[in-house]
Amino acid sequence: MKKVLDKMVNIFTALSLFLITVVVVVEVFCRYVLGQPIMGTEAVSRLGFIWLTFIGGAAVTRDHEHIRLTFFIDKLSKKARLILEQVLDIIIIIFSVIIIKTAFSFMNIQKGIMTSSIGLPRTAFTLAIPIGLILMVFYYVLHFRKSKK
Repeated sequence: MKKVLDKMVNIFTALSLFLITVVVVVEVFCRYVLGQPIMGTEAVSRLGFIWLTFIGGAAVTRDHEHIRLTFFIDKLSKKARLILEQVLDIIIIIFSVIIIKTAFSFMNIQKGIMTSSIGLPRTAFTLAIPIGLILMVFYYVLHFRKSKK
């Protein structure tokens, strides 16, 4: 299951980046070369960027490549570093669960509101937050369990 999920995350991240690139390039060409801007391209690129941010966040969490300051951590012993990383994983999991709950509440507030330019529900934008964070929690739990062994 993890391999399938990993592949889906990679594909979705790549497609989001591709979508953003194509939409922005086409919009710039149409606006500045043809003089005819396309309605909704800003919203589509924003949608792709939001999804790229949260699903991409899950991808870097999976690979344990997120930004972190390691200056002091690298000075710790191997055992102390492992304990600190486990504590940090637990804190991040708890924080992420709180944000997931808040994101679902925010989605309920936006239920039924449509974007004016592309006609998508606003929840298409905010759904990226809980999905990305659920994936991050999943990967943090796997990392935590692996570090306990």
